[in-house]
Amino acid sequence: CTPRRKMGVRGLHSFVEGKLPAAQHTIPLAAVRALSGGDCIVVDGMALIRRLYSAELDWVGGGQFQELFIKVQEFVHAFKLCGLQLVCFFDGGVDEAKLAEWLSRRRADLQKCEKVVRALDSKQPPPKSWWMPPLYISKWLGAAFAEAGCTVFYTAGEADREMARHCRDARCAAVLGKDSDFFVLPVPLYLVLDGLNLCGAQPTVAAYPRSAVLSALALTEGELPLFASLAGNDFVEIRSVQPLHTALFASTGRPPHSSVLLEALTAEVRRACAVAEWASPLPMTPLLWEAIDFRALLTAETRAQIEASLDQYRLDDAAGSIGARGGALLSEEMLRRFRHAQLDSAIFTAATKQAIWRGPGIELPGGPSAVVCCRPIRAQVYACCVPQARQPTIVREYLLYMSKQNLDEPDEVVVPTQQLSCEQIWSFPAEQRCSKFLHMLARAARDDTLLPALSSGACIALGPLALVAFALRYLHRHQVLSSQLASVLLCQGLVMAELSTRKERLPIDVRAAGRAPLPTAAAAHAAALFLRCTADLLLLNSACGGPMRWAGAWEWYDGPLFHSMCLEAVERGADTRALLRDDGFLLRLVPLLEPAAMSSEHHRAVDDQAASIRDAARSWQEAATTWRERTHSSV
Repeated sequence: CTPRRKMGVRGLHSFVEGKLPAAQHTIPLAAVRALSGGDCIVVDGMALIRRLYSAELDWVGGGQFQELFIKVQEFVHAFKLCGLQLVCFFDGGVDEAKLAEWLSRRRADLQKCEKVVRALDSKQPPPKSWWMPPLYISKWLGAAFAEAGCTVFYTAGEADREMARHCRDARCAAVLGKDSDFFVLPVPLYLVLDGLNLCGAQPTVAAYPRSAVLSALALTEGELPLFASLAGNDFVEIRSVQPLHTALFASTGRPPHSSVLLEALTAEVRRACAVAEWASPLPMTPLLWEAIDFRALLTAETRAQIEASLDQYRLDDAAGSIGARGGALLSEEMLRRFRHAQLDSAIFTAATKQAIWRGPGIELPGGPSAVVCCRPIRAQVYACCVPQARQPTIVREYLLYMSKQNLDEPDEVVVPTQQLSCEQIWSFPAEQRCSKFLHMLARAARDDTLLPALSSGACIALGPLALVAFALRYLHRHQVLSSQLASVLLCQGLVMAELSTRKERLPIDVRAAGRAPLPTAAAAHAAALFLRCTADLLLLNSACGGPMRWAGAWEWYDGPLFHSMCLEAVERGADTRALLRDDGFLLRLVPLLEPAAMSSEHHRAVDDQAASIRDAARSWQEAATTWRERTHSSV
């Protein structure tokens, strides 16, 4: 869920821009249609994370997702004014070839998390150099683009090739990103994100047509992937091809570096391909290897990496498509839902690779790991989506958390026996799918007796309030969240749900940069528990066909609001009325939701709590209808 660093061929961006200066290739954004003949831009969503979730927003206390939502709306609107629409792609998993690199980066993130916790314990604000995005940022960013009317796709691995394939097949105008592989992949027009300026009366962007790139590098379409592979990229380690690079400069005695090396490689690729009479998409031939590496400087392993790298640039390679990755056991319906962004990508990777990946979060070192605490929910998801051809069936969870001993090894989760498959659940009507969700969550929540007794219609009607109540109930039953912090989370969840439904922004005194209090380590840990749990509840909801409409975290959480409330409640003794600023409607909802959210069935009968949930749903639905009517009339 964290942003990728600039990927592809190291130094290629600077090399191309040296030949094609950005100043000479910056055009009005509105001119993209005329230049390319299309109006659809394929966007690398992962590259947008740092742009749309800047370090000024809360990153220690869980996140400011309403601000993210607003920034996305503004971003999309700027393109619409130029007559352009966006299709966004996000990484939904980790390619096996890049697992070691992913683990290395997540270990570095975990070290940052540990330093942040120590700073919070010392009541010191963490420096911006430790910045990392909030948990599940790509999930919420993608959800925000979907709410803005954009088509959103998640891929089984990294998205670059799928983006290029979609751009070609759907005849899109361009790709917007910051990955030098888009100079290599056959996209008609590459818009560089760092060269995008949406300020001012006329937005501009640095734009590189395919023909200009090929001409500047003096390489053919087929030679570019070989050049990128020999230079070293995401699949070929630079140190593996270093002997070849050194040999190119043997006569000069100078060490190869950056643009000089890339210039030499372009000439070498042209020479070798001409000598061997080779052109892609042909596989590497012995004659081509002889022309490239006649001194046999490259190991067999490196040659295999280069050949695998060439495959990554071939858009017609059927083995790389998401359908082929699914394997024989993947149903057409699951594949269809995944292709149309109607299925959480973790379900797809669990079903096809028997693996998921989760980065670290800010947690108390001695406290329960939030990602481990929510594993019973994920196990219920695995039970209905993972093929169980043999027993026991295992899903590997690549998780990094503070109490874990061996960070490189996955946790192995035994999949419970399947009762119903995803496909069977998807065939049911919405209320029946919601009932299945409640029964599965009840099993994960230590055989909860209340959840199966709840009205499915009431839970659906409650929208994000149901999610808040379910998450708090689950965490309370697992005894990992104090009643006081749970009560504060309920209050802030009520506020965010109301604001989202009314389409109103948090007050400036809460959301302004620098105004929120420094979170305590305990409160930051509570936020991580809540956000991990809500994300896995969305995963379960997706596995059940999405009976409940939960759009994104801006509907149920805001870091500055939560930590401001924590300060008032924990240190100043503020009660619920003070936290909710005397909002009469929300104050009437609290006693209806609180018994269920706080898992207090021993105080009230299950039937009474179920009736309270129905009453809360009725009140919420009536209020929401009134708010929407007012919004429409004002527009």
